[in-house]
Amino acid sequence: MDVHPNAAFRIPFTKNVIIRYRQQFGLYESSYWMPADIRINGEASISFPGVSFPRIKMTQTSVISDYSINTPIPDSIFRRPRLVVDSTATRMDTAFWAANLVLPLDSLEARAYRTLDSTQSLEVQFKPGGAAVTLSAGGSGPFWTTLSFLDLGYNRVEGFHLGAIADLDKVTESLSLTAGLAYGISNKHGTYRLGGTYYPAAHRTFGFGAEAYRIVDNTPERGTQSSLLNMISALFFKEDIRDYFSAEGWKGFAKFRPSDRVRFKVTYTSQREGSLPQRTNYSILFPSHLFRVNPPADPGKLAEVRLDLGLGEEPDPIGFVQKNTFDLSIERAAPALMGGNFNFTRLDGVLALTIPTFGQSYLMKPGFRIQASAGDAFGSLPVQRLFSIESAVDGWASFGVMRGADLKEFTGTGYTSVAVEHNFRNIPLLALGIPFLYDLDIDLIAFGGAARTWSRNALPDVARTGTYTEAGFSIGRILGFLRADFAWRLSPGPHGLYLTIGGATFF
Repeated sequence: MDVHPNAAFRIPFTKNVIIRYRQQFGLYESSYWMPADIRINGEASISFPGVSFPRIKMTQTSVISDYSINTPIPDSIFRRPRLVVDSTATRMDTAFWAANLVLPLDSLEARAYRTLDSTQSLEVQFKPGGAAVTLSAGGSGPFWTTLSFLDLGYNRVEGFHLGAIADLDKVTESLSLTAGLAYGISNKHGTYRLGGTYYPAAHRTFGFGAEAYRIVDNTPERGTQSSLLNMISALFFKEDIRDYFSAEGWKGFAKFRPSDRVRFKVTYTSQREGSLPQRTNYSILFPSHLFRVNPPADPGKLAEVRLDLGLGEEPDPIGFVQKNTFDLSIERAAPALMGGNFNFTRLDGVLALTIPTFGQSYLMKPGFRIQASAGDAFGSLPVQRLFSIESAVDGWASFGVMRGADLKEFTGTGYTSVAVEHNFRNIPLLALGIPFLYDLDIDLIAFGGAARTWSRNALPDVARTGTYTEAGFSIGRILGFLRADFAWRLSPGPHGLYLTIGGATFF
């Protein structure tokens, strides 16, 4: 047998892949053709923008011998334990292998064992190169250690945020600490936080702790847009994603993680909240434009209990890997029980599912993907706890956002949002049978989204409720790790084609 993969076989970030699988068979007892060896040869070049590796070549040969076919098996075998470890399996008997060398080394292999420098490890032989690796070279040492403690940011209420932060996960096996100190250049205001978590057992499935702080907080987000993206967007393009308010107080919490797929956390929070005015209008590329108004917060003391439940793997913030997850948070502020000035119940949940549809033999399988989220609140919900529909930011969109909606266009005390897509991978291009097209290694994706907000309370002038829908298609794995989305806004508003960029999905 002598076979190799066809054009449908694709591995991310590899090019010029050559794989050959060969197997010979021998006739045993004049009746049975059994494999005598397995020979695998492979070559591949691994690269993506900014990083490249030397070409990797691999040869493996396995020999199968000494067949005993249809040998009688005593009944005592089936009464033995399922797993038995022979004492000879735990040590290397060089004399045995020297006397039973079924496949001798060839001259190249023998010379390699005698002459190769043991310091030429895999990390040395296949050290990556490229611009990105050059920029990140020397990622250890005093400079990089110092850089890891810096807390840098930029937003429209603090201006440049300069400080230091330390997250010490293992001060001891039972204790982790976090501490931070920062200063806002434009609002001339210092912030701090100090907290710790104690784990009674070494496996750290259960822990409890506390934190004291004075910080610039922001209205709740669902994590689809990162802090780094927000800083770049505000500093360069004058588009600040978040709305801010001041928070000073403390919280105590207990968390339980019985497995990698189940997470619980209960938090009691007591903090004083207030409004923060905009203090800067600076940006690098658009100095004459104006920032979006930071809405005033409802001032007062918040005293609440919050429950967070997570099922499944923790979401990948970049989106390279699709994960099935469910996250639910429940907040309850009741002045009659805990004091404070706010009285409300707030619920928010997000479900993400990926369902393979066809082509199950593929490494990167075609599939249907959905992210459904919903939230609602009862009582007098403060402005700084309102829900909003997340949108693209300066042309960057993660899965789950509404690509053609304006920033904070729809806000309310309740919301629903559904984003769906089907990734066909490159199967339609393979079906056309045109090598130029399927050699591009791109994905073809169809998507759609719908969202709605409502309100049980009066909203600020800058907020409004409404319904939003969109549909479109995407081209994934451009340059290996990007996707381009072409979205049409179907609901009332500025119609047209919206082009956004996001991270590609591999698995």
